[in-house]
Amino acid sequence: MKKLCWDAQAIPFLDAVVLNSICSLMIKKHVAFLRNETFEMEALKADEWIQMRQTLKSLDGSSAYPVEVIVPFEELKGVAGEELRAAELVDLAVDYLDTYWNEYLTDDRDTFLSLDWSTHEFEGLTLYIRGSHHNLALEKMADEFLAKHGVGAFEIAPISLET
Repeated sequence: MKKLCWDAQAIPFLDAVVLNSICSLMIKKHVAFLRNETFEMEALKADEWIQMRQTLKSLDGSSAYPVEVIVPFEELKGVAGEELRAAELVDLAVDYLDTYWNEYLTDDRDTFLSLDWSTHEFEGLTLYIRGSHHNLALEKMADEFLAKHGVGAFEIAPISLET
C-alpha cells in the first residue's frame, strides 16, 4: 500500500444526497450532545482505499473537528466486485465514525484521535484514523494579523500532518 495521505486526486464516491442523509442521521442520533453544531461529510475513492472525512462544525463557523478515516480495499479481499467492496468499506467507515462521535460526545469531549494516521481495529478490519481540532476564529485572526503585519524576517514553512 502506498503512503497514507488524504488523496486530493481521489474522486467523489457518494453524492450529496447520501452524504447529507448520513449527516442528518448523525445529528438526530447525537442531538442531545451537540452545542449549536452540525456535521459535514465527504467520501472519496482513491486507487487503494476509500477515504471519508466527517467534520463536527460549529454553526457560527468558529470551530471544526474533522475526523478522517481511510479504509484500504485490501481489507475486503475475496468479496466479488469493486463497487460492492467500496460500498462495504463506506458502511464500515460510517459505523466507525458513529461509534467515535458517540464516545467523544458522551465522554465530555475528552476522547481525542491522533493528529497522525493511527491504526484502529474495528469489526475485525484495520482502519486508519486521524483527527484535529481547529479554532477557526483564532486562525482567521492570525491570518488577518499576518496579512497586516507580515511574517517578519523569517520564512515560515507550512506544517503538514501527512506522514
